[in-house]
Amino acid sequence: MKRRRWGSLSTRSSADGEAGLTLLEVLIAVALLGMGIAVIVQGLALGLRVRRESAVIREMTLAASNTVNLLLLRGEAPAAEEEGEAGDYVWRIIPEPAALGEEEEGETRMPLRIVVEREGGRSLEVFTVFPAAEEP
Repeated sequence: MKRRRWGSLSTRSSADGEAGLTLLEVLIAVALLGMGIAVIVQGLALGLRVRRESAVIREMTLAASNTVNLLLLRGEAPAAEEEGEAGDYVWRIIPEPAALGEEEEGETRMPLRIVVEREGGRSLEVFTVFPAAEEP
């Protein structure tokens, strides 16, 4: 039996002139193919997980934006903590008392912390400043 080398693969020629790969070479090729497919599947799974996480963060950001819009419609910050629900989310507006009485352009401003929480423990916090509620 004659042995020939073509590139990095060796082929064997039998007496009738047929050529082919050895069993070991086929097994190595199948193993490499399997590892490549495993890496691709893991990459796809990671991409789907990141996409799902991104959608949750986008929804929470939208809920926080809606809460800020609610405050803008009111025109002033609440004097005490408020809580509400928006779909699957619970939002809280928390005045930060440490900075009460800050004045800017003749108007008292109050820093606020807006917290949006979702089932499963996920939360998003937004910090902003609004005009303080006028005292009666």
